[in-house]
Amino acid sequence: MDATWEIDVFGRVRRTIEAAGAGYQASIEDYRDVLVTLYAEVALAYTDVRAMQQRIAFTRDNAKLQSKSLAIAKDRFESGIVSRLDVVQAQANLAATPAGGDRGDRAGR
Repeated sequence: MDATWEIDVFGRVRRTIEAAGAGYQASIEDYRDVLVTLYAEVALAYTDVRAMQQRIAFTRDNAKLQSKSLAIAKDRFESGIVSRLDVVQAQANLAATPAGGDRGDRAGR
């Protein structure tokens, strides 16, 4: 049986072990930092998606209201209550709506 033993007078072996342990702990903390960053990015993306979904819903509702306004303006024009200008303005409002007219109806299906 052959065994060797080294006296660690200056603590070289102990410091090497401590350094390895510190490196391991640093790796764990790096991993945790990446997870925190990932969770933050996912949360930001989720809030962006939800905000955009809400904007789309508002735009669709606005397009529907503009279409109803146009129908009312046409009915009032045909009844002789308002001038053709009201119909043209209602058409322009509908066209200026981001999901104006039929495009908004198709987007909602």
